Order: sequence, then structure tokens, then C-alpha cells
Amino acid sequence: MDSLIRYASRRLLLHLAEHPYLPTEPNSLSFYSSIMFADMKDFTILAEQLTRNDPVEGVNTLAGYLDIYIGKLVEIITRHGGD
Repeated sequence: MDSLIRYASRRLLLHLAEHPYLPTEPNSLSFYSSIMFADMKDFTILAEQLTRNDPVEGVNTLAGYLDIYIGKLVEIITRHGGD
């Protein structure tokens, strides 16, 4: 369970903290939500260029770019109450 905490919403974690027992029957939790899809312009071209000469280093560089990009998105979403 601990390994899943970083992927669970605060709302779900709060619900589990308030109801720490195993349910005896199926249940649900309803809430409003939204989903964001983000596209990086020319991502395929960037990936091809970065991996052309040294695939391993290129993938590592690309992963670093993605970490920065997604990290900034998460910062903004969290700042505005998103989860």
C-alpha cells in the first residue's frame, strides 16, 4: 500500500484514513474531477534527434526534460488545489 500512496489522490487518502477498516461490501466514492491531456509540440522529432547519436544518453536527456515539464504542470495544478 505504501508504494501506491504517491499515486493516490489526497481525497482518497483522507477517505482511507477516516475509514481504516476493510469494507464488508463493495462501495464507491463520488466526486467531480477533470482530466488534463498535455501535448508537447514536435516531441517525436525531439526524441529522434536526442537518440540519434547515443540512444542511452538521448533517452536519459529526454526523461530529464519530461521530469521538468511534468513537474511544472504538477506544481501549477497543486497550487490551484488540484490533486
